[in-house]
Amino acid sequence: RQEAHHYGDILQTDHLDSYSNLSYKSLGVLQWIVEHCPTHRFYVYMDSDVLIWLDGLRSFLGTVPYRRGTIYCNCWARATIRRSGKHAVPLTSDSFATYPVYCAGGFMIMTGDVPSLLLRAHRSVLSINSRPDRSMGYIGVDDAYFTGILADRVGVRRVKALDIDINLTGVPTVQWIVDK
Repeated sequence: RQEAHHYGDILQTDHLDSYSNLSYKSLGVLQWIVEHCPTHRFYVYMDSDVLIWLDGLRSFLGTVPYRRGTIYCNCWARATIRRSGKHAVPLTSDSFATYPVYCAGGFMIMTGDVPSLLLRAHRSVLSINSRPDRSMGYIGVDDAYFTGILADRVGVRRVKALDIDINLTGVPTVQWIVDK
């Protein structure tokens, strides 16, 4: 409690901590970014079990062209929406067979304007009445929701900026490669 009061760096959101509520957790992070550090050029968004090579990240950020409204990530295209299992999305949430292009979870870099754009898009899909175009609504699959569904609604680009491979030890390694 003392650290939270002194530094303001402990985030707490009001929802059940479960896999199906990951989107709420991500929503809390984006809201915190917008409220507490809105002027940065880039934000790195990564899972707690991801390790990064800081020199590679620094090099990437120093050379990548700054294009507003961009998320640099490992992109998934035409991924099938699962209707059962851990990543299930019920038909009541949407009737589509595939997700829009979205960033694979784990690691992404977004330009400074993206968090507020995604929050604006989230507010617009809270009600089914705001979806006359039959676009997808809220789902619990956080990476597909924020970097796919919401990014599409507000025109955020997803740029394949890195390849994630598994090396011989089974540990994921990140190569800093930009598609131009």
